Amino acid sequence: MLFNLSLRNARRQASNYLVYFVTITMAAALIYAFNGLVDSKEIAGLGKLMENLPLVITLASIVVVGIMGWLVHYTMRFMLMKRSRELGTYILMGIENRQVARLFFMENLIIGGIALIIGCLSGNLIFQGMRAMLLNLFMLQFQFRFQLSLKAIGLTLLYFVLIYAFALWRSKRRIRRMKIHGLLYY
Repeated sequence: MLFNLSLRNARRQASNYLVYFVTITMAAALIYAFNGLVDSKEIAGLGKLMENLPLVITLASIVVVGIMGWLVHYTMRFMLMKRSRELGTYILMGIENRQVARLFFMENLIIGGIALIIGCLSGNLIFQGMRAMLLNLFMLQFQFRFQLSLKAIGLTLLYFVLIYAFALWRSKRRIRRMKIHGLLYY
């Protein structure tokens, strides 16, 4: 019942979740693109020309992950604020705080999973564009080919799970601690 309610709420709140969904999809896409660059054989070959290039890309990837972590946390907090009255009403109707927190968690997990899949696919296009620009800087040939890097997908999944788990944990903790009055006026 909780899963069906969260699925129905996610569909009903689609307009509110659109900005959130696009933000998380772009986060996943950028993380995948940078991880794809780190894993790329052509970029590794350039690393012999410039020995610090893989390190620079890795550091840029860490900065992107940090910024995306903050952004995901911020948008999730915004969605909690936007839906606080609805969640407070659920508690007022007799649903326990932990069940409401689980409902919010499942809604965000569904949206995050879909965003991760779409983000990895669109991240491959961003990766191809970044790869083309880097290879063009070194005046090397570039050929577009759709390839999914398992290492980049794995790292993206790891980073995304860590970012998402932390943001969801904070939101879930906030909901569990809030009283009805706090949620209704948040």
